Amino acid sequence: MKIRRAIIVEDDELMVSYMKSVLAPLGLDIQVFKSAENFLLNPQRYPKRALYLLDFNLPGLNGKQIIQFIRNHDRYSPIFIISGENNVQRVNECLEAGADDYLFKPVDPRLLVAKLKRSEEKLSLLQSVDDELELDLGKRSISLRGKQVSLTIREFNVVQRFLEAPEKHLMQDELMTKLELRNTNSRVSASILISLLRKKIYGLGLEIKTIRGNGYKLLVPCDERTK
Repeated sequence: MKIRRAIIVEDDELMVSYMKSVLAPLGLDIQVFKSAENFLLNPQRYPKRALYLLDFNLPGLNGKQIIQFIRNHDRYSPIFIISGENNVQRVNECLEAGADDYLFKPVDPRLLVAKLKRSEEKLSLLQSVDDELELDLGKRSISLRGKQVSLTIREFNVVQRFLEAPEKHLMQDELMTKLELRNTNSRVSASILISLLRKKIYGLGLEIKTIRGNGYKLLVPCDERTK
């Protein structure tokens, strides 16, 4: 799937000029915002099939916060964080928030172009699987590529919430709220439900990954192939 637009959120004019020089020859429509606030005020800030290049250290909102805003509206477009600081904790935070990659300044142009091409391949795979993944409320079932699995009401609700969530990621508190689990054993009940659901959907090639301290993530077949 071809990416046709690049959105750069960066307050360093030299860095903006450099990224433009790399991306313009690829035929991308480039938009530049010098602050997170300017980006968020743009009425067309979430175009489909865009590449987002975000400076982490912006005045006002930081890169992690912008990632979260984008992912609430756009599940798949690639987001690259650009930073001059090699901070492992910050890298992990951005990736967990939904960024696809974390690039250090100065960015190697060949690396940026290679990652863009890989992102286009990932977009095509994600769209392909999403088009084939079906939930049937009447039958309370999920099907993928001709295979079908029956679900309980709670299992169906959980799968539906995963598919609606940015990056198919659910915090444990979100899961408990969705299931209306509020007693002292709610976390145990949620864990048991996820365990049973894992076994059911495994035959479809779907997997639920536990992210320590950060909930669960639904992995579709192409997620594994595009890591």
